[in-house]
Amino acid sequence: MRWVPVRASRAPSSGQRNPAARTFRAERYLPGSTFAHVQELEKFDSKLREVCLAGLWDFEMRVRAALAHALARRDVFAHTDVQHLDQSEALKMAGGQTKFEAWEKTYRSAIRDSAQEDFVAHLLVKYGHPLPIWAIVDVLSFGSLPYLYEIAQRADRLEVANAFGVTQDKQFGAWLRAMVDFRNYCAHGSRLFNRHFKREARVVPGAIDRSLLEHLTVPNYSPSERPLSRLYVNAALLAYFLRKHSSGSTWYLSFRTQIRKLPTIQIGVEALVKPAANMGFPLQWDQLDLWT
Repeated sequence: MRWVPVRASRAPSSGQRNPAARTFRAERYLPGSTFAHVQELEKFDSKLREVCLAGLWDFEMRVRAALAHALARRDVFAHTDVQHLDQSEALKMAGGQTKFEAWEKTYRSAIRDSAQEDFVAHLLVKYGHPLPIWAIVDVLSFGSLPYLYEIAQRADRLEVANAFGVTQDKQFGAWLRAMVDFRNYCAHGSRLFNRHFKREARVVPGAIDRSLLEHLTVPNYSPSERPLSRLYVNAALLAYFLRKHSSGSTWYLSFRTQIRKLPTIQIGVEALVKPAANMGFPLQWDQLDLWT
């Protein structure tokens, strides 16, 4: 809904303003708004998705490698045997089956769907089932990685989390799911500039390097409504993960550059779209250590 920013707001006392139904905008457009304003926003948002997808793809590849490395050290077929996993998690019931049973269906389905891939066909013909963990992580969807991560042994979860600068395994698991949502919004062409994300990405001080993310632990760090479900906190976590990984990254610079290109849509005395007001950014965010 790229048109929303140029539609007039309903007055707080208006009988048509219904918070439960989220009807905050009137049908009429602000005087002076044009189709060109919407085109500018769309162009900006499209490029923003490209930039975010590049960082998310990089993060995804690193998570796949970290998971495979941690599990393979235990056993190359660790994903097939609950003895090599966290049994307290893997044997929990969920939807009439254990998490491990659900996981088995997930990875077997991934193998069937990729059976025509050359490397999968070669492994199946030469060695048969099961496929080793390094092959499994390559055919799994990004959305399936959190399921494997959550049933891995705690030491393995911590190894993966530590690789991205996180000291609490369950917290990293929650953020991993947030990154999956983030990637899905970008890959499916959803807008980012004024989106509320499905999950709130809360930052726990004890789980991270406070020199880079401490600003996200301060109440009301942004003037945006519900900032923990906005773009900034998700992008900040992604920048943090990539920077803390041993391979390093300059993705944060690409993101910073694109946000600075947010078009100024001036109607009346105030800009309609601002990083701090619409995307959960702190004021003077680009002066923080995370982005410099």
